[in-house]
Amino acid sequence: MSIRSCLKNLNTVKKRTRLPLLHQEPYRELPLSIAKTFDPFYSSPPSPAAALSDLSPSKLLQILTDPAVKPSEGYQFFNWVLENQSSVSFIPDLQAHLTLVCRLLKVRRFPEAETLLKSLIIDQKGRYPFPLLASTVENCSSLKPRAVAKLFNVMLNVYSENEKFEQVLEVFDYMRRNGVEIDERTCTLHLVVLKKNQEMKLVLKFFHRMIKSGIEISPYSLAVVVGGLCENGEMRRCREFVEEMIGFGIKPNIVTFNIMLNACLKRWNFAQLELILALMKNQETSCDERTYKILIDGYVSSGKLEEAEMMVLEMHDKGFGGDIHLWNLVLTRYCRQGLVDTAALLFDKMYLRDVTPNANTYCTLINALCGEEKIDAAMVYVSKMVKDGIELDQVMLNTLTDGLCRIGMANEACDLLVGMQESGFAVDVNICGEMARQLCLLGQFDKAKVLVDMVSRIETGERSVDRDDDDDDDEEEEGVGGGEIENVSEP
Repeated sequence: MSIRSCLKNLNTVKKRTRLPLLHQEPYRELPLSIAKTFDPFYSSPPSPAAALSDLSPSKLLQILTDPAVKPSEGYQFFNWVLENQSSVSFIPDLQAHLTLVCRLLKVRRFPEAETLLKSLIIDQKGRYPFPLLASTVENCSSLKPRAVAKLFNVMLNVYSENEKFEQVLEVFDYMRRNGVEIDERTCTLHLVVLKKNQEMKLVLKFFHRMIKSGIEISPYSLAVVVGGLCENGEMRRCREFVEEMIGFGIKPNIVTFNIMLNACLKRWNFAQLELILALMKNQETSCDERTYKILIDGYVSSGKLEEAEMMVLEMHDKGFGGDIHLWNLVLTRYCRQGLVDTAALLFDKMYLRDVTPNANTYCTLINALCGEEKIDAAMVYVSKMVKDGIELDQVMLNTLTDGLCRIGMANEACDLLVGMQESGFAVDVNICGEMARQLCLLGQFDKAKVLVDMVSRIETGERSVDRDDDDDDDEEEEGVGGGEIENVSEP
């Protein structure tokens, strides 16, 4: 077979190296870089079957260490050898596995390296215990310290993802004793796995191991531990743990504090909340937007509206913007508790801070004022709302008219409906009918007649529109029919 044919086939192999071997076709021809190992003159590259029969441990290691063989090619070839184990006279040894893993790590092909390592230390059910792996790595004099560190960190991660927690500690302690660099991010991922498995004792144990090893602990690792304690409701222990870590020089960031504050407010644990806020102040950690949202939502849900309002005002004054949702949250709760005047004062504070109310703000306040039969005040806010460019909707109109009727101001309610209808508002005929009935009960027959006439005009207009639509449909049908007759009558 010509070299050109081999090169052509090599391109095909390269296109497939990113896929797992199980989804690839078997070799028809070996890549040129691997074929040269069997025939240095590569005048006649061996067939895959012949290559397998001629393969030896030393030749396999030669292929895996050959710089001309790309790690991806070596990985594909190695998996192919494993899948055709019956055609090979030996089982690839530990050194071959680790050599390929290190080459894959060097070119940052972490998924392939982890897959290969998992097949070695997890899938083979303890065939290669960690002490054997460690001694094999020690005997590989060609491995540089950086490669060794990558290998052990990936090994730790594989053990962790497969919930081999004792082996994780074994790897970690070995790395610490032998001065192998430990990646803090790998440790953080292990903490996440432990927390996910609700192993908080192991989380704390491993975290203290990290501290003793001299690793520079990131706020993210601390946040994982704090999150686990908070999920268990251990708020006091969590705060004391954070204070202990501060003593070790591990300073929590605002993310960590937000986790603690959120947990306290969900459980209405205000004693610990105050202590955590004091700790934040002591550490000179400023609230962020997320902090304010947590505090406002928590205070509102627990009925501490004065504290919630104070947080809303402070949030705005510190330049975090005017989130109208948070203002509405407090204002709505004031209204539900019957503190309508306080809600109105909060509305005024919004205006003073140039926070623009939305339709929900007005609807909530107007509805509450109508419920308190403070219609004059409600109408003032209706005027403000219209001035702000927010249209009066059907719900708000119904609220106003109902409120007017309840305080004996049916005449005013009637005038409001008529005025809205004349300005082009689509008045609900059911509301008009009900109000006409109430006016009749009050002896206000003239006003009732006005509403009845208005309803009649509305319904007549709707029927007129319906008839016009029907006439248009008839005309279209006639036009189509006429066209067909004319076409037929033509010679």
